[in-house]
Amino acid sequence: MAEKTSFSGLRISHPGSYQENHIITCSMQNMYTPSQETIVLLSVSQMIDDMINHHNMSYSHSEHGTHVVFKNAYREKYFLIMMVDLLSCIDGGAFGISKNTSHLNFLYETALKSFFSKSQKLASQVQAFRDWLTETVNVPVWLACLETEADIEVQRSDAIKLCGNSSKHSLTRCAGIIASAVKILNENQIQCSVESSLFILPELYEQLNARLMPAYCQVISEYLITIRWEIHKHLYPTYEASYKSGEDGIQYSYTVPKELDSPLSKEAFWDLMNIIRQSPHVEPFTVSAWCHKNC
Repeated sequence: MAEKTSFSGLRISHPGSYQENHIITCSMQNMYTPSQETIVLLSVSQMIDDMINHHNMSYSHSEHGTHVVFKNAYREKYFLIMMVDLLSCIDGGAFGISKNTSHLNFLYETALKSFFSKSQKLASQVQAFRDWLTETVNVPVWLACLETEADIEVQRSDAIKLCGNSSKHSLTRCAGIIASAVKILNENQIQCSVESSLFILPELYEQLNARLMPAYCQVISEYLITIRWEIHKHLYPTYEASYKSGEDGIQYSYTVPKELDSPLSKEAFWDLMNIIRQSPHVEPFTVSAWCHKNC
């Protein structure tokens, strides 16, 4: 048995060698659904933990709800960038997953037909978040380049993607963002060429980011921490069943399900169980009614 350092800093027994558990071959394309589920649950849990924690945000609680404040503007940008990843489709080719499957859709489907255990509550929370993201909102904007003032309709997820992608890409890497901006404007009967959109994009980003994102980030945080806790409860019985304590009370190991038969899926299971071994960084919270109203 080889040893591996866990997140808690302990030395733990780990089946196989480090090299064996880090070889990724073409056989990954033939992984079973339990392997895919393990990998995606690990990825989603890590993303949410990276987004919602005490390092990125401060939380103040009152009778009106929890108020979430980013430590600085860079952490807010990071939050939006990670949110774009969460909304994006999985790079499924390497894992045998359909290229049109988003993380949230995969999470919803596996909650209902999970290898580990079914969780209607997790599915309901994911569905509620998906419904919120696909709702359309009206946003007043002033586009100086076109000398146009208008109330545009935009789907929340599209606004989040535009702001998140604009936070990480420079002008020479913004072709995809420009296409999104043109699509939003054309759908609102505002004719805009790709060339003129180069000037409009900064204006649109600035206004969507200022008008929508402060409240959006708070509501998104509420949804995500609720989903993260439901994932924790969803997988905790598996953790209890697979956990084995060593005789010294320090070392421990996990019994990996036989259905996880590839090195990558076994490694992912160990990492996932180590995440479940600890509670999420932040307790569940509800933001104020003002935030929900102004979304």
